[in-house]
Formats: sequence, C-alpha cells, structure tokens
Amino acid sequence: MQHSDFADTLWKQRHRDYIVRHFQLDQESDMEPNMKSVKVDVKKGMFSSEFVVTIKTIKGNISFFVGKDKIENRGGDHFLRVYLVGKNVEKNTETLALPFHVEGAQDRIFDVDC
Repeated sequence: MQHSDFADTLWKQRHRDYIVRHFQLDQESDMEPNMKSVKVDVKKGMFSSEFVVTIKTIKGNISFFVGKDKIENRGGDHFLRVYLVGKNVEKNTETLALPFHVEGAQDRIFDVDC
C-alpha cells in the first residue's frame, strides 16, 4: 500500500463514525448537505417495491437493495442520490456515502472515478 493510499484509508477509518453520524439527516431540517446523483445499474428486487442497485466503485462493484422511491429515472438511465464526502483531484476520484442504511451494502462509504 502506498503512503497516500494508507493516509486515505487511515482518514476514512478515523472519521467513519463521524461521517456516518454527520450524514444522517435530521428529519426536521430543511438543509440538504452536499449531495449528487450517481449513475447506477438496477435489476428487480425480491419485492415489487425495491431494486437491486449496483454502483461501480474503485474497488469493484457493490450491490444492495434499495426502495424504488430512492431511484431517479432520467432518459432510461437510473441514478441514486448520495452524499459527496470529498474529492481527490490528483486521483480524479470522489468519496461518496450512502444517505441511508441498506441491507446488503458492505460499506456505506466508497470511492468512485469522477
């Protein structure tokens, strides 16, 4: 592991609890944190109210179940709203966080190519 990769990993480990707590929205708050839509692949879920969503990350694809109401459909493409936690300009990557707990997701925080 290179030094910069180690530093990124260490930062995420130390701040993971803070990030997860910080990005849990207060239902009474009108403020929306820094969010973005990320393109996802969707397939039918086990129930009619859900999809199996796949996101392409730096470390490989992650898949999980999510309610259909969380997916935006634009011109045949599907998108999921996520938190933009940070951006690494040198690596041209973004660190994203899922805004909710999802069954099947191994990690709520992940890196994607910009």
